[in-house]
This record gives sequence, C-alpha cells and structure tokens, in this order.
Amino acid sequence: MDYIFDAKNNLFWEVKSFDAADARYFKRKMTWEDFQDYIKNLNEKNYGGFNDWRAPSRAEMRTLIKYGKVNPAFDAEIFQSLLPDNYWCGFTSYALREDCGWVINLNLGASTTQNKTLKSYGVAVRGEKQHDGTARFIDNGDGTITDTVAKLMWQKEQPAPKSYNDVQEMLKTFELAGYKDWRLPTMYEIGLIFDETYENGNWYYDKFFECDKVKPPMLQHITANIFENTYVWIMNFNFGYEGYYGEKFVPLPYRLVRNLETVAQDKFQMPSGGQKEIFDYKGNVIGVNENFGATDFVVYDNFIFDKKTGLSYAKNSAETFTFEEAQEHVKKLNAANFGGKNDWRLPNVDELRFIADYSEQNPAVFDEFKNFVAPIFYWTGEEHAITKNTRAWGIYFGYGCTVPIDKNQKCGVIAVSGGYVNLRDHSENRYKIENGVVIDTFTNLMWLQQEFPLMSVAEIEKLFAENEFAGQKGWRIPDLKELSTIFNRSAEGGRWYDEKLFPDIYNGAGMFLLARETFNGMYNWGSNIKFAYDGYYADRFSGKYRVKAVKNL
Repeated sequence: MDYIFDAKNNLFWEVKSFDAADARYFKRKMTWEDFQDYIKNLNEKNYGGFNDWRAPSRAEMRTLIKYGKVNPAFDAEIFQSLLPDNYWCGFTSYALREDCGWVINLNLGASTTQNKTLKSYGVAVRGEKQHDGTARFIDNGDGTITDTVAKLMWQKEQPAPKSYNDVQEMLKTFELAGYKDWRLPTMYEIGLIFDETYENGNWYYDKFFECDKVKPPMLQHITANIFENTYVWIMNFNFGYEGYYGEKFVPLPYRLVRNLETVAQDKFQMPSGGQKEIFDYKGNVIGVNENFGATDFVVYDNFIFDKKTGLSYAKNSAETFTFEEAQEHVKKLNAANFGGKNDWRLPNVDELRFIADYSEQNPAVFDEFKNFVAPIFYWTGEEHAITKNTRAWGIYFGYGCTVPIDKNQKCGVIAVSGGYVNLRDHSENRYKIENGVVIDTFTNLMWLQQEFPLMSVAEIEKLFAENEFAGQKGWRIPDLKELSTIFNRSAEGGRWYDEKLFPDIYNGAGMFLLARETFNGMYNWGSNIKFAYDGYYADRFSGKYRVKAVKNL
C-alpha cells in the first residue's frame, strides 16, 4: 500500500516503508532541508503514481490528531507507519525566527517550532490545499465572518475573556446575527484562522478578525477540545503555539463559531438502507444499486450531521443506562451545551434507525458511526404504547432490529438534535389520499392502498415489474426504513398503523410486511404490523408474504 486516502478531507497520506534500507524507512529522521529533498525525490520517482507530493501544512497535520487522546494522539491502527514524535509541517519558516520551522508532536497533538538543523520525522501528503489565504473569507456585515471553504461562520469581534465553563453557560442563551447555535471551535477549526505569515505582526487574519479587547500576553484562545476533563486545548496567538494547558475555570480569550451545513438545507431525503446488492429469490447477486448505500454525513468532533435528514447525532460514551437514566443523561448534554447545542433528545425509532446499515455489518451502522456504536441495544425516546409503564422501544445494532425493552435494562444512548421533519406528526396536513394512493409529503413517498394476497418474493417482484396499479408503474418493495414510516407508534385504536390511510390492511396474527433488504441473500427483512417488531426471518425461496407497494415521487 503506497498511501492512505482520507475521504473526509480529500487527502492522500504517504505510507512509510518498514525496510530499514529504504529511503522511506518509517524511523528515518530528517532535517528541514533533508525533508525538502525527500519530497522532491518522491515526485521525481512518481511515488504511488503521483508527482504532486508535498510537506503537509499544520492544518493538514491536525486532521490526524485525536484531541483528548495521547500516547499516541493519532489513530495508530490506521496510520501504522507513523510514530508518536515530532513531524515537520510544511516549509514555512517560523516568522519570529527564520532558523526554525514548524513541527507537530503526534504523541501529544501539540505543535511548536524547532531549529531546522535538528532532525524530525516527515510524512508526505497530496490533495487539494483547501485552507490557504484569505480569499475564502466574507465579512457578512453583521458581526460575522463566513469561511466559504470550511463552511463555517465565525464571530468577528473578540469578546472579553471568559473561562471555558462560563462560555458554556453563556451559550445556553447566546444569539448573534439571528443564530443561536454558536459554539467554541475545535483545535482544527481555530487553526484555520491562524496566519503563519505573521502579517502586520499578528498570527491571525486581522483584516477579518478583530482583537481589540485583548492584548498580548492575553491571546491564548480556548477551544472545545478537553484533556482529561480538566484542561482546555489552547491556540496561542502570541507565539503561534498550541497545547492543552488551559484550565476550564480560568478566564481566557475565545471566539465562537457555527456550522453553515445546518443553516439551509434541501427537503428531507429518506436515508438509504445500506445494502447495495440486489438478489434473486435464490440468493444470487444479480445487480448493484449504489443509491441504496448512498449517505451524506458530515463528521464533527462531538456529533455527526446527516444532510439528508437534518439530524445531528451525538458521539456517545460507552456507558449504558436504564430508560430513566438515559433521559437524565440527555439533560446533562443540554446543560453542558454539548457540541454547541442544547436541544438534544432521545431519538424516535425512525431517527435512530436512520443510521442503521442493513448490509450485514456488525455493528449494523454506517461507517461514520462505527467508532462509538457497539452491537448492543440502544434506547429510543418512545415508550411502548401498550406497555408504556414498563417498556420502551430500542434498536439492537448487532443487526438492526427494533423491539420493546424493559425500562430497567441497561442500554446505550445516541442523542439527536434538529431534523427537517417530525415523523411522529400523523396529521392530515402530512398526507394526501387520491386515486387509491397515499402521498406522504414528509418523506416524498407514494404508497399503494391496494392490498395483495400472500405471495413469494419472486411473485411480488414479477407482479410489480409487469403491471400498473392506480394507473402507475414503477411500484416496488419498500426498504425497512421506508416501511417503518407508515407505523404509528401511538397504537391508536390498538393498531400500529393509521387505519384511515390503509383501511384494508390485514391485521391478523403473523401479519408480516416484506422489506427489500436481505440477510445472507436468503432471508428478507420485514415488519410485523400486528406487534410493530421487525426482523430478517422471511425465507425468500419458499415463503409467502404480504407487501405494501411504494414508489418515490
């Protein structure tokens, strides 16, 4: 393997050699000048098929750092050829001492300077430079600055110093330019307003960011990154260094930021089920549909934002809770303004299911969630309507099924905030019923009211492929996430669906509605409309099932 591709940041990282005789040996140290020659040699040899390798900037090196983690401060399982030591950053000299260059320590995560004649490690990178210069900044004229490349909005003025704890308390009611979702920046983010050229004698882009209320030596900005729950990571705008030496109760300068991704979005889009393969009834793969596995997540330090749904998912701890404890846990997240948000809640069944990946992964979640989701039960905020005093709904991420759980059981918690639509709103404004179809204006799905007899999977697929229903073609078997949206978990009238929408639906024992996803190519997922459970126990080869036909608007 020649390189590791970081898809999030669009960067290609050199993989060092483990051969001591190789010039690329992972334990070889270099002076600043030696590292320049090393990069030149990589390009002359067209290493990995590329000739645009370069020394990584400090901002690029920070993408490797896991702030709050030390010894080492990076993911050593992925970057196995890197060492917990100093690495050269770019070829920009330290503006206050021409004989020094920048390094970042991968054991601690902090950066500093080092004499160019001393030896450190070096790793090459390639990919588009995304955060150079000031062309990306726009002064909005309302006390905010937009970074059009990083998709961030910054507070323009420099507030008077506050402690980390006081800033978190202030953010509960803080509003600027009509926005209430301001937060402290991460170390990576605050590094994006750092100007290594030291123009006008400042380490920040002073044409855009005011700093009138504080003067050196009070230019050590606090960030959202915490070390050992006591210290705050600091960007030192006096000398350009950084570290985790600020205590949470000590007043220091700060500057707030917010994400642009959560401001204006398109309509809600149904998340994919994850499984891209298409099977015949014998379990053979007959095709692949990439759209079935498409996701659109943005990963931040404390949460993951889903552009399709408008939901943010808190990166949880490994703790487990009873149902009552889970509710208290969410209250604590809001009190702490976790991730710059104070509207965290327990998700409903659909919101939690949206992160499930039904392509037989374990845990059964999309890749972005695998670092903090375990194959255990996780709470939703929805009580089981018929046994609400003792049970609530949960999802088992060992494979993604939904079942009611005793409230005293210990389960994981993934809190959510935001969202474009409320799928628990079953009001008449949401649905349109016409010509034998139900149009769900929230999900942009069209459901056929017509019921079908018990059929095999092959018979159902053939029926939909060859016939029109309600004057339209293109009907299909829904995926499990789509099927879940027609459930009404209030169990009104003792039914788990809206009878006014589907008056003829069969509600007998063993009422199993087929879903598109398969398990092991031989069994289909589906939901039991009688009890609102789901599972993957539909035999594709010999079983016969009912189906609700769906299509996209």
